[in-house]
Amino acid sequence: MGTPIDFAALYANTYGSGLEIGKRYQVAASVNDNLTVLDSATKPSGADINGDQDFDDSTQLESVIRQAVSKPYMENLICTVVVSMGGNHRLLIHRAENCHLVPMPTH
Repeated sequence: MGTPIDFAALYANTYGSGLEIGKRYQVAASVNDNLTVLDSATKPSGADINGDQDFDDSTQLESVIRQAVSKPYMENLICTVVVSMGGNHRLLIHRAENCHLVPMPTH
């Protein structure tokens, strides 16, 4: 799947230089409706990581997008997300699975 990493470390390394290009990392994150933005699974919004879809399985991608689009307004879709750093130094999102809904943090 990928090397486990926490969201804060992924954020710091994505916008720094700490991720190996092509190496896969696994993180728990909130996903947006089109699976191009990751956010903290446990804290309010504010540390978004932008990325590009590069899904290994288009059927799995469609399933997660359906869940994200149909979620209630005040809930986040939290998934185990597998990512890597692309050659253009932009995060690539390969999988999002084990998704579940949680209320949005308020502070």
